[in-house]
Order: sequence, then C-alpha cells, then structure tokens
Amino acid sequence: MATINISNYRSTQSKRKQKVIASLNISEILNREIRFKKARIGNKKKVVIYENLHILLKSGVDIQNALEIIKDNFSKIKDKEIVENIKHQIVNGQTISTAFHNTGLFSFYEYYSLRIGEETGKIICVLGDLHKYFKKKVEQRQKIIGAVTYPIIVILTAIIAVFFMMSFIVPMFENIYERFNRELPYLTSTVIDISHFFENNALNLLGIVLLLAILYTVFRNKPRFIRAKDHSFSKIPVIGDLIRKTHLINFCTSMELLISARIPLSEALSLTSDMINYHPISYSLSIIEEDLLKGSSLTVSMNKFPVFDKRILSLVKVGEEVNQLDKSFGTLKEQYLTEVDNKIAMLSSIIEPLLIIFIGSFVALILVSMYLPIFQMSTSFGF
Repeated sequence: MATINISNYRSTQSKRKQKVIASLNISEILNREIRFKKARIGNKKKVVIYENLHILLKSGVDIQNALEIIKDNFSKIKDKEIVENIKHQIVNGQTISTAFHNTGLFSFYEYYSLRIGEETGKIICVLGDLHKYFKKKVEQRQKIIGAVTYPIIVILTAIIAVFFMMSFIVPMFENIYERFNRELPYLTSTVIDISHFFENNALNLLGIVLLLAILYTVFRNKPRFIRAKDHSFSKIPVIGDLIRKTHLINFCTSMELLISARIPLSEALSLTSDMINYHPISYSLSIIEEDLLKGSSLTVSMNKFPVFDKRILSLVKVGEEVNQLDKSFGTLKEQYLTEVDNKIAMLSSIIEPLLIIFIGSFVALILVSMYLPIFQMSTSFGF
C-alpha cells in the first residue's frame, strides 16, 4: 500500500480551523446531523449514499453515473440537490472527498476517510466502511430511542398525574381535614407542605427550567461547558461507561483507518483528536501526541489516562510489539461495538420495570398519606 503524503495536512490545518471551527464548534461538526442552509442530511441518508456508491463503483459504474442513480433514488428535492451538487463538483474536477466536504454536510471524519481512500486507491473499501459505520450508528440510535421512549412516556404521564394530585386531590383532602381540627400524621402534613410549595412556586420553578434551557443553548458549544459536561456524564454509573465506550468505538475506528493507510502515529493521533467530540479522549490524545514526539511509547502514554481501560492498553501494547496497531484497533472496535449493543439491550430491559415500580410507589405514597388520617380516625372511633 502506498504511503499517503500528509505534509500538507498540518500546514492547512490551522487555516481550516480558523475558517470552519471559528463558526462551528468541532463537537457539532462531528457525529451529528449538520444543517446546510435549509438542507439536511441525516445518518440514514448517508447510509443510502455510501452503500449505493460502494455497490455501484464496485460493479464498475463510473462516479458520475453512480451519483445520478443515487439522486434518482431520493424523492425529496433537497436531497436531490445535495447529490447533484456533489456530482457537479466532481465533473468540474474536484475529488470525491473535496466535493463531499464542500457541501458542509459531511464531517471531517468522512472527509479524511474519503481522502485516504482516494490517495491509497481504496476508495471502494472506504465507502464500504463508511456505510457500515453509519449503519451501525443508525442501529445504535434506534436501540437507544427504543430503550428511552417508553420510560419517557411513563415519566411524562407520572409528572402529569403527580401535578394533578398535588394541585387538586391533596388540596381537597386538606379542606376536609381542616374541619376536623385534629393534628395530622407527619406523612400527611409533609405531603400537604410539598403541595403548598409547588402551588406557591410553580412560576418560579418554570422560570428556573426556562433559564437552564437558555443557559444550555448559550453555553453548550463553549469548551469549558463541554469539558464539564463530559466529565460530569462520565461519573454517572453505567451511563457514563456506555458513553465512554461509544466514543472509544469512534477512536478505534479512526485509528484503524489512519494507521492502515500508513499515516505516522503522531499524525493519526492529531487527526483523530479533531474527529472525537468527547473531551476526556480528545484532551488525552493531544498529550499522548506530545509524549510520542518525546520518545514515549503509545501504551505508556495512554496508561496515564483513566479513559483508556486495561483491555485497550493490553491490545495496543501487543499491536506495538508486533507492529500491527491497525489490527489491534480493529479488534477493539468490534469488541466495544458488541459490548455497547449488549449494554443498551440490558438497560432497556431493566429501566422499564424499575421506573414503573418507582412511579407506582410514589403515587401510592401520596394516596396513603391522604387516607392515613381517615384510617386513624376510624380506629379512634372504634370502627
């Protein structure tokens, strides 16, 4: 395999970042559906594009006719315009990677993947890999949506039920108990106090929620906020580990691709750092790159950061010793993919019954607290 000439990658990197990252945060550019004017291309459409390009080019169809066929397969005018734009650029002499990148709809990961495929003569293989990559992302997204849809519906229903009970049922019982002029049980008085709190502070609570939403919108692209958010989520049991392994999949996928293209390890780390939108990994890669330039090994440097577990350290060490890091990262990618899929399936099967038990217990607690004075009065009267 020919070695890619990357001498111009780093020289153009700062200019590219000044023009692109100044207006769009790198975490938004990568791994999300990007908007271009009013056009939009999601992961499902990317699966269609890459899959059809892979099949058609492999069958011997030229790129121009392949894009024309793909354009005809789309029903929406905006989707047709995106493919036509790519085809027009290629006809005018642009490379496939540049044509995709100039639309503003594809991530740097896709750009570098396609560029490496062009310069190594493996563009068909890269298109197949991109198809598999986005197909896996779509499947994972569907699994996550399937896992959280039911709990979200249950939570929203519970919130409405609790709000109705606190706003109407509890005050009704309170009016009844005031006529008896007797001391209420601690549980009942506590629930009534909570009802008063919600009644008196409903607007304040709504204002706080709106303020938090506004602050999130304003600061979500700020480096400090991203850093704090990523570190906070990483501390959440189970969920934090799932997020970490999802980003490790992206890390291993990128490293496998770049190293297999014979890009120097330090450059591969630099490019991968730009492709990852998870601070614990992107920050560690910048330090690891510096360590490598000072003569440290990849395994020793990675061992400084807890985001890399023992499994990845062990396989990377083996890959370094036998000079097959790309295969090590490929193996790690498959292992993490399987583990993430299994964990998502497990969470979906566990969360639902736990949520029902929790919400049912909370509603039952409110009902018991309201009827408890009646039980006590019936006992005192000898019924």
